Amino acid sequence: MTYQIIGASTTTKETKKGKHFRTICVLDPNPPKDFEGIKAEIITLWDSTLEVLSIETLTGKIYANDEKNYYIDIDYNATGWIVGATVYNK
Repeated sequence: MTYQIIGASTTTKETKKGKHFRTICVLDPNPPKDFEGIKAEIITLWDSTLEVLSIETLTGKIYANDEKNYYIDIDYNATGWIVGATVYNK
């Protein structure tokens, strides 16, 4: 599923148990029909996702405050876990 990224944490955070994660804010590509305005979601990228995350942007960042649109294309398995993701801009 492809989401447009509209914001991202600038650092990787660590939980008390030692797991690392980053969060990104994305636009919902399929908002409900009875919704007006922008519907955003927060996606947490855990260690397992960051290990298989491919970043193909000019800056090498998940999101940057410039005039380009940043997208993340996420591959999910049958149970809904992220098994791969690519960040790119255009």
